[in-house]
Amino acid sequence: MKKAREAPNGIHLDNEARKTPNGVHLDNEATGVPNGVHLDNEATGVPNGVHLDNEATGVPNGVHLDNEATGIPNGVHLDDEATEASKGPSRQRG
Repeated sequence: MKKAREAPNGIHLDNEARKTPNGVHLDNEATGVPNGVHLDNEATGVPNGVHLDNEATGVPNGVHLDNEATGIPNGVHLDDEATEASKGPSRQRG
C-alpha cells in the first residue's frame, strides 16, 4: 500500500487515518482547524454536504467528508488525489 500523503493541514477522513474515534469533530484540539467542522451526518448528526473548505484546509470548496458524498473510499486523505477522485466516478470502490 502506498504511503499516504499529508493533506494541506494533515487532516484525514476517518479514524483509520486519524487514529481517533469515528464521529470526532475536526476541531482545533484534534487538528488545529476551527471548531465546528464535523465528519459526517451518520457520526455527528450534521447534514450531508458539510465539507472541509479552503478556509479550514486549503482544499477546494465542495470536497466532502465521507465516501457517501464523494465516492472515495474511507481513509482517503484530503489531498489532490482525493480532490480529483471526487470530481469523477470512484476508481477504488470496495
